[in-house]
Amino acid sequence: MTVVKGLTFGSALEAVKTGHRVQRSGWNGKNMWLALIKGATVQKAIGDCYGSNGKTFPVLDAVYMKTADEKIVPWLCSQADMLANDWQTLPDESKSDELEVIHVFLDPNKPIAEQIEEAIKKITGERK
Repeated sequence: MTVVKGLTFGSALEAVKTGHRVQRSGWNGKNMWLALIKGATVQKAIGDCYGSNGKTFPVLDAVYMKTADEKIVPWLCSQADMLANDWQTLPDESKSDELEVIHVFLDPNKPIAEQIEEAIKKITGERK
């Protein structure tokens, strides 16, 4: 799978929504990353704990972080994370060990969002 570096938070969030894991190169913790957890995957467990009379509650999708100490926790974005341009996608661990890294070099004459979107389309096309 292709790794894309130099992403904005908005582009990283779009990658997360399509099933990619992302991280900031500026994070101090080792092997930390974010992923989207689908609410449907935890709905039964939440219903077992908090439901009543067999009812379950709708569970929304949420972004979770794998921490440096190997735990999964809900994640909220900081101002620094939102404004950073050092986001990157990570390879899919279920795929081959081969890793292709691409760098996004921005053309000052083209809209940045358009260029990032093109890079993300390239990597998400490989997942289908």
